Amino acid sequence: MKKILATLFAGALLVVGTAGGASAYDPYPVDPENYTAETGWGAGCGFTGANWAMYFTDGCTKIIAGNPKKSENNVGSIEIKPNGDGTVTVVVDLNEAKAAFADPLKLHILYSDTAPTVKNPAPGQFPINVEKLVEGVDYKFYDNVWQRVEVYNVPESNYYAVHADLLVKN
Repeated sequence: MKKILATLFAGALLVVGTAGGASAYDPYPVDPENYTAETGWGAGCGFTGANWAMYFTDGCTKIIAGNPKKSENNVGSIEIKPNGDGTVTVVVDLNEAKAAFADPLKLHILYSDTAPTVKNPAPGQFPINVEKLVEGVDYKFYDNVWQRVEVYNVPESNYYAVHADLLVKN
């Protein structure tokens, strides 16, 4: 009986721990001395101005850490998955050998039907931020062998910009 109760309790903790935006974020254990804080963007077309912010139109792209004008550091992928109801799920997968999400988790998503014309985008002002979700949008953070964030119910659009605060291995 004790084993059954312990199993049920552990299962309940697992469900609560991955329930979405309201759950605590438990980052992949990283040694800060072996990582550098960096900005990550979904690869694509550059915003105008003196920055390396990017937006894309494809259903799948890579996530670049740091300034791609200096060196393209591909640390993972981003996929836009249509849900068939006018929304998409945005999936950001990091290659654990190269990067981890910063703590606290900061992931920002801009969506637009026309190409963005902002000169220097402010990711914290994007319509979707995992740290302050809008109604109907939710996310899950997965920390298994890799790090993955899935953001649900993002409006379907022609253009997306995805930004994340990352820790990149030295």
